[in-house]
Amino acid sequence: MARRLNKNIPRLIEALSTIPCVLEIIGKHNPDYEAMLKKYNIEYEYNWGVSDADMIVKYEKADIITLASTYEGFGMPILEAQAIGRPVVTSDAFSMPEVAGNAAALVDPLDIASIRTAFEKIISDSNYRNGMVAAGFENVKRFNPDKIASMYFDLYKTIYSKN
Repeated sequence: MARRLNKNIPRLIEALSTIPCVLEIIGKHNPDYEAMLKKYNIEYEYNWGVSDADMIVKYEKADIITLASTYEGFGMPILEAQAIGRPVVTSDAFSMPEVAGNAAALVDPLDIASIRTAFEKIISDSNYRNGMVAAGFENVKRFNPDKIASMYFDLYKTIYSKN
């Protein structure tokens, strides 16, 4: 049985191999990833079963949130990170660009150099990073539950009026 690597952790680890950091992986421990982390001498932490309250603290303590996945259904962590005021590195595939808006560094999830370059730019360019955070605060407003509910209500009224 083939293992799906949709979270793209191996490429992320390789991208970070030249960047001093601590990579915190929210997910189950994976010995293959741990071997890569040790190979590239990357400091790391694993966390699994994190409560919603603890997850907020994790976002607040992070410098950059990454979702450079090869597949995502929606990409809620993008919005969660933006709502907390964190820069986001995410894939230019599937729903992620639509969710992120213009408020994330979009990368080719299959290109290690693309992922690395996004991190380097966020780290080295404070104007870019600050602009991304400000744009993130604006982006999350598009997903306000009241606004979305109102849009659905209007859609249903339109459909109903045609019957």
